[in-house]
Amino acid sequence: MEKPPFFSCVMPSFNSEKYIVRAIESMLRQSFEDFELLIVDDSSVDKSREIIRDFEAKDGRVKGIYPTENKGAGAARNVALKEAKGEFAVFLDSDDFMDADFLASAYEIIKDNPDADGVKFGGIEEYVENDNVVYRKVCLPEKGKYISKREIFSAAVLMEETPLFGYPWNGVYRMKIIREHNVIFNEHYKMNEDFLFNIAFFKTANVMITVDKAFCHYQKRAGSLSTSANKDYLKHHIVKIESFLGAFEGNPPKELLPKIYWQYFRIILSALERENESTREELINQIKTSELYKGFLQTDFSKETLKRRLLIGGFKLAPLMLSKLVSYIRKKSPVFFAKVKR
Repeated sequence: MEKPPFFSCVMPSFNSEKYIVRAIESMLRQSFEDFELLIVDDSSVDKSREIIRDFEAKDGRVKGIYPTENKGAGAARNVALKEAKGEFAVFLDSDDFMDADFLASAYEIIKDNPDADGVKFGGIEEYVENDNVVYRKVCLPEKGKYISKREIFSAAVLMEETPLFGYPWNGVYRMKIIREHNVIFNEHYKMNEDFLFNIAFFKTANVMITVDKAFCHYQKRAGSLSTSANKDYLKHHIVKIESFLGAFEGNPPKELLPKIYWQYFRIILSALERENESTREELINQIKTSELYKGFLQTDFSKETLKRRLLIGGFKLAPLMLSKLVSYIRKKSPVFFAKVKR
């Protein structure tokens, strides 16, 4: 019987002909070679499938999977996970790319920590305009090993401030846990299905390792789903806060509440920034009636940074004015906004 690969790399693809060659080649250049690359083409209408089949013919580690119906990235990843033969899963999107020593570094971490169920690395955020990187930021978690749910999700809250916890492309996941606990991507969500996957995985994991290194180049482009207007934005992002508040065995540690509700505040601002003038005030009134907003008002932010305290205070006094200002800055200077938003 053929020995299964150590890693299964999962790559969803949809109309990615412009970027997918770079993504595939970044995996095939890995210095650690014991892996399979599962590429699920989600019914592309460009030349993506032709490109994938060409790589299949050249390298036996590449396996193309071709569903007949477009169901989104989450569903595509689920299809690949069912086919995966590796001991650990890693992820890469077809418009991103990975440095060549990623798998080698992940392998060494796992061998040094054989009890690790999941490993989280940092990431390299790249803001792209007209196919040029105009701003790059290396985001790193604090190095650590976490062996209880309280430790794991305390670290997760701090990582997501960057954010780093919710992405799949900076993680390594033990396939035994995925299979035994049926950890999958929520196919009903077009945003944050990756965050929910991480929550579900680490609820069943026993040990999480965090590594202060970054390998994946995560590219943000104007007009992408993550940066454009979406009527379900608030609903699909509030799930982050609800998940963190419910992830602990008992209540979250008191010192983490300002961190969780700061993330809630950022979600509110981002949701309002996506609204037009006529609907922004209506959404503010809707937010103010929620239980989460009551928790936000009751949270003590006195130990947070001056920037955070000023923004939160400004929102409590004049939410409409502050949301307009944030919207203006983001539209006029997106790179400056990216530098200061955290």
